[in-house]
Amino acid sequence: RVIGDWIGFYNHQRPHQALGMKTPAEAYALAA
Repeated sequence: RVIGDWIGFYNHQRPHQALGMKTPAEAYALAA
């Protein structure tokens, strides 16, 4: 459960500098 929560935070809430301060979910949605 803790790992699942962290993965959700990492992919949907935490901005990533390498993605132009977007979340992986946002970057994926823009690429699709």
